[in-house]
Amino acid sequence: MTLPDVLVPTYVQMLKALSAWLAKAAAQKPDAEAEALLSARLAPDMFPLSTQIRFACVQAQEGIFRLQGQPFPPSVGTLLNEGRNAAEHPGSMADAQAKIAETVALVAAIPVGTLEVLGWTAPNGIAMCQGDVVVGHT
Repeated sequence: MTLPDVLVPTYVQMLKALSAWLAKAAAQKPDAEAEALLSARLAPDMFPLSTQIRFACVQAQEGIFRLQGQPFPPSVGTLLNEGRNAAEHPGSMADAQAKIAETVALVAAIPVGTLEVLGWTAPNGIAMCQGDVVVGHT
């Protein structure tokens, strides 16, 4: 089993769980209260929930496209820019659900077993080569 074989189903499961939590919140709270959750922070130094949702989508997209050795789709830049401004413009629950659904569709469209990990070194010095993790500090 290679890293891509693990990442695709993991990202899909993580994003679907996030979507389900948002749906539960929307079902349990009146519209205004549910929408207010998108601006909420668990701690003062954390990003608001709306930013965290966008960054979760970015993480999934970046990981898959990096493993394919392809440039990021425009949606990554859009999500990052929206995430930086999400405290002032958190969007709606419907927007959040749409972003998650788009990312799940993008990631789930990658057939498991077809990604080839290209050789590269992460900033922390861990080298990836042909699907195997090689610890080597550079």
